[in-house]
Amino acid sequence: MEERLILGLPDDGQAAVAPANRFRLAADQGVDRRLYSLPLLFGVLGAVLGSGKDKPEPPHDQKAAGPEPSEPAPGPVATNLAAIDDVAAFLRDMTDELMASTSGVVRKRHVASVRLSFEDLPLPRNPNLADTVMRAFNANDNEGRIGIDGESFHFPETGRARDGGGGGRGHDRGGGGGGRFDGRGGGHDGTPGGHGGGDDDDDETRANRLPVSLGRNVLANGMVNLSMLIFLDDLLAKTYDPDGDPLSVRNLTASSGAITAYGDGVWLYTPTRGVSGPVTFSYQVSDGKGSIVTQSSLSLLKAPPHEIAGTDGDDRMLGTPDDDIVSGQAGDDFVYAREGRDVVFAGAGNDTVFGGAGNDLIHGEAGDDRLFGGTGNDVLFGGEGNDDLFGEEGNDSLIGEAGNDRLFGGAGNDHLMGDDGDDELAGEAGDDLLEGGDGHDVLTGGLGKDVALGGAGNDSFRVGLISEDLRQEPAAGTPAATAAPTSDGNDTYVGGEGSDTYDAGGATAAVSVDLLAGTATGTDIGTDSLSEIENVIGSADDDTICGDGNDNHLQGGDGDDQLTGGAGDDMVLGGAGDDVVIVLAAPAADSNNDGSSSGSSGADSSSGQDSSGNDGNDVYDGGAGCDTLDLSALIKVVIADIEAGYAEGEEIGRDTIRGFETIHGGAGDDRFSGGSGTDILYGGGGDDQVAGRSGDDHLVGGDGDDYLDGGSGDDVFIVLARSDGNGSPNSGDDGNDRMEGGSGSDCYDASATVLGVVIDIERGEASGAEIGDDELVDVEDACGGSGDDLLVASARINVLVGGEGSDIFVFQSLASLQNDGAGHDEILDFAVGDRIDLSALGQTGALGQTGALVFAGLQMDGDTPQIGSITFYYEALGDDTRTVVRTIVDLEHDDDLQILLRGHHDLTAQDFILAALDSGQATIDSQPMGQA
Repeated sequence: MEERLILGLPDDGQAAVAPANRFRLAADQGVDRRLYSLPLLFGVLGAVLGSGKDKPEPPHDQKAAGPEPSEPAPGPVATNLAAIDDVAAFLRDMTDELMASTSGVVRKRHVASVRLSFEDLPLPRNPNLADTVMRAFNANDNEGRIGIDGESFHFPETGRARDGGGGGRGHDRGGGGGGRFDGRGGGHDGTPGGHGGGDDDDDETRANRLPVSLGRNVLANGMVNLSMLIFLDDLLAKTYDPDGDPLSVRNLTASSGAITAYGDGVWLYTPTRGVSGPVTFSYQVSDGKGSIVTQSSLSLLKAPPHEIAGTDGDDRMLGTPDDDIVSGQAGDDFVYAREGRDVVFAGAGNDTVFGGAGNDLIHGEAGDDRLFGGTGNDVLFGGEGNDDLFGEEGNDSLIGEAGNDRLFGGAGNDHLMGDDGDDELAGEAGDDLLEGGDGHDVLTGGLGKDVALGGAGNDSFRVGLISEDLRQEPAAGTPAATAAPTSDGNDTYVGGEGSDTYDAGGATAAVSVDLLAGTATGTDIGTDSLSEIENVIGSADDDTICGDGNDNHLQGGDGDDQLTGGAGDDMVLGGAGDDVVIVLAAPAADSNNDGSSSGSSGADSSSGQDSSGNDGNDVYDGGAGCDTLDLSALIKVVIADIEAGYAEGEEIGRDTIRGFETIHGGAGDDRFSGGSGTDILYGGGGDDQVAGRSGDDHLVGGDGDDYLDGGSGDDVFIVLARSDGNGSPNSGDDGNDRMEGGSGSDCYDASATVLGVVIDIERGEASGAEIGDDELVDVEDACGGSGDDLLVASARINVLVGGEGSDIFVFQSLASLQNDGAGHDEILDFAVGDRIDLSALGQTGALGQTGALVFAGLQMDGDTPQIGSITFYYEALGDDTRTVVRTIVDLEHDDDLQILLRGHHDLTAQDFILAALDSGQATIDSQPMGQA
């Protein structure tokens, strides 16, 4: 706490007020008499000064000297000065007397109140103070009101007359007796021991009066960016204490910048960088018992710009904290402009310029320059050459000008203009406007609601959370509103002339882009508006991308993407992942007389359709993964050959296909051929011809009477359930198909059925209400559906799967069990409710004289096998267990027949059909196929 005791008059020169001080007086009357000398002194001064105006000069105390005609008589001013000298001498004598007489005396409090008027003095009038009222906020201080009227102060009356004494009130001039004026009423008798009237007020204590401020104090002005010292005297220049108490300053604050204590009664004020204008200091002024709040102010002024010039060499130039004008001239210069509104001309050469704080204007001029705006709203011109411009913080304007430039807006709402050349523009944070200008530009909006205009050339728009903001983890406790963003904002992209690309490769979540609708949405990218854009690059996630009537180039990127080319000569690249490329039929168009199609250009036109009525000759590349060429939207015949690499049809033209493993046909009678790998070929509607060629293929005929040829490899023929009917002669089924397995172990898969099917591999037939009557050639394995299915084994090794339901596995002959010694049949999903039918073995006499088979239960180690008995045992199968069903037909020839059941099963006689009456054999022999 810094303190100051104010002595003397207030500094405004308008009025003076003698303090109503508190004095601690000794108990004896002598001390009391002497301390009343101070009011007497001011009374004498008033009388002396007033006498020179209206009254003749009083006679001197000493005897008159003889006349001295040679010297003129002194004027009123000289006489007054002489009187003041006499008073001063009197005070010095009194001080010596007081120091000698009051040593060791115990003092008590008395209050003296004095009001003086200087109306007769020629003091200047300040009109600003004429109506000012100062309040000390104390009821015992006469409400603290001091009026300023004209050239004088008017204090409230504080003294009062005492009983028993004569004279007037304490503030009356000359009131009371003939003694010294005591400030309370009455007067002293001039002797040390007596009063002129009234008591001495020893037992009363006057209330403290708060400090008084004459208004806001104006300090000396400072300079922008320069620190300064502020002293206690400066802050208290317009503040005084009516009681004469020492004053101190507390809680000093500034409206801008920082202020810290720098010593006893000294503070260091540091302005905010780049801030100019008024600064207000608020603080409390205390007298130790109470305080008031007052203010001081100053202005921060800007210095005129400093001109700094370089040379033709490689200069290193440092600006000032104020406004600078820097000229680098030739050479590879390094310029740091620092604070202020700087203007920098880098000149020729490969320059590096840092604008620093403030709103700067930087010209890179010739050469490959690197320009950094720093904080503030900066304007950067790259000039000639391949420049790098960084706006950094603030709402910046970056103009690349000539050359292949790179522009980075940084934080703030920036405006980036590439101008000539192939430029890269990145708006980064804020709502930015990007204009590519001429050339093949790359535009990245970044965070915020950005607008990107490609201009002339083949431009690319990059989207997604790819800025530095995404890689910075939010601090703990960061509010949701200021946490890391979830998208880069809702942006607008206009491609302009050329073939432009919407690039979502930087997005970390899936996107959906529809060029025909002019929209792009996704978690990372928000909801963007697209126009005059022809190409799309997807993200690493599972994207959906649709083209329009133009010649589109669509890339799915990583992930399982779905891509639709639309009309036009498109190139569709699935990229990594299991992609689906959808081929649409060309829209109908009115033919003109010249054979061309009608319709205007634009995203909603069919300009990609030629006079032949197809959607153009496109290129489709599935890329890595298991990719699908989807032709399901077509209604006419399509011929597609994965190995030859083409797809051709009246509706689609002749397209080039690469990297596809799956083809999905349409409603026509299609012809599909696979390649050397594992293909999935689905004919769809119509009577299709599907050839798998080599590899382990999956062939699906779909509706219609289809022909499926597996070729080499272990192929699977998949039938689709039809239960709703389609009005054809084969209503309710998928048609009567022919499946030829070819070489390898091939499977007929009816797992999609729910009503139950009969699959007789021995006869080569499969029938059911949902599948029609299919013909099986060179098919070894069978899979039932969720109904109660009947699966009949053949003389080859069969792998059988019943599926859900109570299924029956039929073995009609020894040959179906012996399999020419090649191995044993296996049931993969035998379960409770399923049965194994061996009744045909007893009917044919295959067991000689033994008759029907008998279930003998679990075979233990050491048991002697019996002819015609059925036993079972367990064996390990890797980490699993396998149950082996066994029967002996001929011990001499060791005819050991086995059926393998995957898993551990506790079999009983209920799991077998051993007599013809219980057999499903009658069903197979007597009922036509498809009626089971």
